[in-house]
Amino acid sequence: MAFLQDSQPQHGCNPNPVADDIDYGPWTADQWARFYETMFTSDQAATQGVARGFLNEFLVSGAGVAVTVQSGAGLCNGHFIIGEGAPAWTVDVVPPAAAHTRCDYVVMLENNTAGVYAPGVATMECPGTADYGGIADQVPEYSCRLAVIKGAEDAACPPGSLSQTVGLWMTPLASIEWNVTQTIETVTDLRYYTHEYSVDELIPVVNGYNATDGTWLTPTAFFPFDLLDAKICLVNGVWRVPADFARGLIIGPVMVSAGVGNVYASDSMRSGKLAESAETNNYDIAIAAYALDALVNEPFIHTITDAEIGDYFRMQFYRDAVDVLDTIGASVYPYGWRVRYTGALAWK
Repeated sequence: MAFLQDSQPQHGCNPNPVADDIDYGPWTADQWARFYETMFTSDQAATQGVARGFLNEFLVSGAGVAVTVQSGAGLCNGHFIIGEGAPAWTVDVVPPAAAHTRCDYVVMLENNTAGVYAPGVATMECPGTADYGGIADQVPEYSCRLAVIKGAEDAACPPGSLSQTVGLWMTPLASIEWNVTQTIETVTDLRYYTHEYSVDELIPVVNGYNATDGTWLTPTAFFPFDLLDAKICLVNGVWRVPADFARGLIIGPVMVSAGVGNVYASDSMRSGKLAESAETNNYDIAIAAYALDALVNEPFIHTITDAEIGDYFRMQFYRDAVDVLDTIGASVYPYGWRVRYTGALAWK
């Protein structure tokens, strides 16, 4: 296969079909999607989501029958959309019938067809836009707009799958759960960002203590600290949730054992922001016997759902090798705490 080259956009040239000026616009949504793929995402299928750090990131809220989306920008199947200015995007949605529930989606909707998308208010609602004559509940041809897509009454939340076809692509921002009193009960954030990636790193141990003998642990020749057999020992670590954190925080202690058996241990975490209590949030894994072998082990994990950027964590791994349930019969060497989360970079 020959090495092929292309570029977009080309500015200041005269289109000449005879000369085959293939770099001259206009360019299709697929071409722009490929551009965004290389700039912001790992694959073309994921070229969508909210622009992190831009205005209010299309934050969705709901009260009564009103659904509101704050300012922001994003990509929907490679189609750029921006919403800004005041007041925020708001639509009074027709609720489910009395005594019924419903679950709706708030989406970025790409209409990639030559016709207006107007399925009716039973399926979609959105306010009119000034650039399209203020006509509500429809999305112009070859455009992308914010919209509320309605689910079936009394169906479970979240609602069914969204359309993601060449002609009609929907990228979710939130789900809206209606109660039997015809009002909004729950808004669930479903946003993800255009440039996401996985983070997997280690928080090192900062110090250790031998509680049996009342002495501080000292580093060993090959490992940071030695949690001794027949002693009660603990190690500590500290970490701050970084600015690229998006969601999905998992933290677990990592260690290697000099023997095979059960370690009788617990792991505790506390977190808080500046000007908050250092114990605003508590995460504890109770003391129990956990199997270890002579390999690198991560015997358990914390799955943390309420972490936020700027949270200061302090963690403590505790081994009670005095207890008969600790059957290792040898030292345990902690590396620290493995941290995993989904990160995302801001556009600006």
